[in-house]
Amino acid sequence: MDRVFHSRKGISATTLGKTLAVALAFGVGAAAVTRLFYEGFFPDLLVLGRPLPILVVALVTSAIGAWFWHRHSASSPPHPLILTPLLPLFLNLLYLFDPAVDLVRSRFLFLASLWLTAALAVGGRPSAVGRRRSLPVLALLLLGLLPIYLLTMGRTVGRADTFEFQVVVPKLGIVHPTGYPLYLLLAKVFTFLPIGSIAWRVNLASVVFGLAALYLVYWLAWRITNHRLPALLAAVTLGLTPTFWSQAIEAEVYTLHALIVIGTLLLFWILDFGFWQGLPIQNPKSKIQNLSAFLLGLGLTNHLTTVFLLPPA
Repeated sequence: MDRVFHSRKGISATTLGKTLAVALAFGVGAAAVTRLFYEGFFPDLLVLGRPLPILVVALVTSAIGAWFWHRHSASSPPHPLILTPLLPLFLNLLYLFDPAVDLVRSRFLFLASLWLTAALAVGGRPSAVGRRRSLPVLALLLLGLLPIYLLTMGRTVGRADTFEFQVVVPKLGIVHPTGYPLYLLLAKVFTFLPIGSIAWRVNLASVVFGLAALYLVYWLAWRITNHRLPALLAAVTLGLTPTFWSQAIEAEVYTLHALIVIGTLLLFWILDFGFWQGLPIQNPKSKIQNLSAFLLGLGLTNHLTTVFLLPPA
């Protein structure tokens, strides 16, 4: 009986500690929201700059979060990582204790904390293969990178090669050697979009190619490691590196090249580990080999560094 009593007491204390942690995380998030509204709509929402309204909002939100956690933990045993997604909310403390007003920094920190919370929530679930399982990750990838790319993407003509592509693509002309016919043909499709300038539309092609390449990076890393969270963070980190980022927001051939390279490596991996077995098609290995050769050929029509894929092929 003593063991049972002490065991129940320990579980109760642990649950209480987790509940307080959840309440604190929700409270920090709510306080950040009040300051965002106060500074963003100043002076219309002066009431949100006073201590009492901030404290009331934080306490009410904390109580709701604690109640939700208590109800969830009572109905079913929570996953060991269930608290981990809430940790990024504490990033807002860097903003809350900073007396300086910086709307860009504050919004970036808050949105980044929400994105990391969602990423940890999705990544903490058991991994499984399937289109529905991949949709949340695809949404997170788009939410994490697409707004950044669109906000930093050039809206007018660029310089050097970027300018050349923006001028030649609509006419389907010929650019400097090696001509880059594949990029010209694919980017031409984006010029038919009914939004933005022609230069903006050609830039958008690089954004789409880059996001597609990063999704394949995620998918390959996921299948190799069998963990979605590290794979997603790897893809987003690559997308935010200065080199990749700069090439994904202007008319250039490199994001298309990245898409072809990672697609080819993905097919190599499928062949190397025998994942072609069991596919519902006839002669799957031969068809994947042919598809790999086809991608290599396409790669050579876009960028000649594709030749470095021939030895592993």
